[in-house]
Amino acid sequence: MYVCLCNGFTCRDVRRVIGEGASSVGGVFRACEARPNCGRCKEVIKDYLAEAKAPATAVSAALQPALMAAE
Repeated sequence: MYVCLCNGFTCRDVRRVIGEGASSVGGVFRACEARPNCGRCKEVIKDYLAEAKAPATAVSAALQPALMAAE
């Protein structure tokens, strides 16, 4: 699916650059060698960034009781 029609990058492109370390909307644009135009894609990119952060947060929350018990 196209995420940014102005620059022609897709959800695969966004996921790839997030996996490579992009951690903000601006970082995604830089990694895709693009510049924001109309801005309609920013919310979708934010959703992909949140999706990428969610598993790490869930794992951290799950490990917290075990870490506290180990102290």
